[in-house]
Amino acid sequence: MRPAGSFSSIAHAFPVDANPGAGTHEIRYAAGAAIGPDGGISGPTQSAFLSSSGPFAEVRFTTPGRYTFVARAKSFSGSAGDYPTAWSAPVTVTVLAPFDLSFTSFPDSRGPKYQVRGHIREKTATGRVIVSIAKGHKGGKFRRLGRAKIRRDATFQLRFRQSKPGRYRLRYAYKGGPTVAPGAAVEKIRIKRRTFFR
Repeated sequence: MRPAGSFSSIAHAFPVDANPGAGTHEIRYAAGAAIGPDGGISGPTQSAFLSSSGPFAEVRFTTPGRYTFVARAKSFSGSAGDYPTAWSAPVTVTVLAPFDLSFTSFPDSRGPKYQVRGHIREKTATGRVIVSIAKGHKGGKFRRLGRAKIRRDATFQLRFRQSKPGRYRLRYAYKGGPTVAPGAAVEKIRIKRRTFFR
């Protein structure tokens, strides 16, 4: 529904097989919709409009889910009134949010054992996140640290051990779920060695 790391929704060109004799077309859609006896969507819907530049309607989504579309032609030329056709057969599409992180934190940042916590932007995310580490801020092969379960508040956390100081990259990989697409995020970290006197 949007690019990873962005708040702007993607404008999708939803194809519409327009009736050339119609003055207007009515396009309705809704998430989790039920089809009524007349073939239309029961309950609240959103409207889309046929583009003047082609047989499609521009549609944007702000929440993931399974959306149902129906359409019909209206206002035929020469008619005495507004007589719509029957609703089209419903078309269903699945809309996914990207996998991206709002931010990460380190509740336990004192080594050689660390704890990292990630906050996923899409709150409906479920499943697990694979956390890996690579040496250096550029290049280098990733080594898997473990799998962290996504909690109900869309956070995950993992404890890992890294004894050598230096620059590293952490990668958070997600295989996808019912509402979130597969993806990965990488952040750069630096581990320093400090001496404490008591």
